[in-house]
Amino acid sequence: MKKFIYNTQFLPANAIAATVGLCTLSNAYRFIGYQAVRHGIMWFGGFVWLLSLLKICCHFSVFKKEYLQMMPASLYAALAMLTAILGSYLHDYFPQLGLGLWYLAFFAQAGHILFFTWRYVIKDWQWSQFIPSWFVTYVGILVPVVVGGQFGNPVILNGLLIYGFLITLTLVPLMIFRLVRQKLPPETELTQTIFLAPLSLTLVSYLTLVSTPQTWLVASLAGTILLTLVWIACKLPNFLNRPFGIGFAALTFPLAIALVALFKVSQFYAQQKNVLLEQVYQQLFGILLFLTTVIIGFVIYQFILFYLRAPVKKV
Repeated sequence: MKKFIYNTQFLPANAIAATVGLCTLSNAYRFIGYQAVRHGIMWFGGFVWLLSLLKICCHFSVFKKEYLQMMPASLYAALAMLTAILGSYLHDYFPQLGLGLWYLAFFAQAGHILFFTWRYVIKDWQWSQFIPSWFVTYVGILVPVVVGGQFGNPVILNGLLIYGFLITLTLVPLMIFRLVRQKLPPETELTQTIFLAPLSLTLVSYLTLVSTPQTWLVASLAGTILLTLVWIACKLPNFLNRPFGIGFAALTFPLAIALVALFKVSQFYAQQKNVLLEQVYQQLFGILLFLTTVIIGFVIYQFILFYLRAPVKKV
C-alpha cells in the first residue's frame, strides 16, 4: 500500500487530461449503444481520479511544484473536468453524489481560472507562455454544461454558455495571432490540436442547452470544426512521427469532444429533416470515431507504461 501511494507522485497532469479524453470518448460510444464500454472506461477514470487526489494529499509538495509551473498548471484544470464527467456518470445511480461532484467541479475550476489569471495574465504576462493548453483552463469549465445539461443548476449552466462564447471568441483569435507572431517550441507543438476543444465545447454546450438552435450558428461552428479537423489531419503524421512524450495527451480530449460535436450536429440536422447533412455528419462521426479510438487507445496505453515505469526512471 505504501508503494502504491508513493507511486502516485509520478502521475503527470497530462495523464489526467488524457483520461478526460478517454471518458469523453466513452460517451461517444454510449451514443451508439455500447454502454458496457462506457461503464468500464468510467471506472478506469474513477481510478485515475483517486490517484490524482492521493497525489495532491500525500505528495502536496510535488503537486505544488508542478502547479506553480505554467504548463502543468494549465493542464490541472483537467482534474475538475474529470470530476464533472464522473459526477454526471454517478448521477444516474446516486443523484445527490453526482450533483455534489458537479458543483465541486464547477467551483474548483472557477477558482483555478482566477488563480491562473492572476499568476499568468495579471502578475506575469508573457506572449511565449500563451499557448493552446490555456484552452484547457479557460474553456474546460464548459464540461459541466456538456455533461450536466439535464441536472445542473440552470443559472450556472446559462452563465457558462454565455461565458463560453465570449472566451472562445476572445482566446481563439488571440491564439491564432500568437502562433503567427511566434512559433511554438517543439515540445509544445502538439498543443495545437487543442484548438478543436473550445470550438467543440461551445457548440456542444449550445446544442445541449438551447431548445431551438439557430441553423446559421450551428453551421458556422460545425464548419469551423471541420476545417480545424482537416488542418490537424494534415499535421497528424508529423505529430505522430516522434517518440512518445506526455505531450501526446493533447491529442485526446480535443478529438473526443469534436467527435461528440459531430454526433450532436448530426442529431440537429435530423431534427431539421435535412437527411443529406445528417448523413454527412453521421459518416464523419464514424470515421472520426475510428481514428480517435486508435489514437486515444495508444496514448492511454503509453501513459500506463509511463506510470508503471516511473519509480524506476523518473521523468
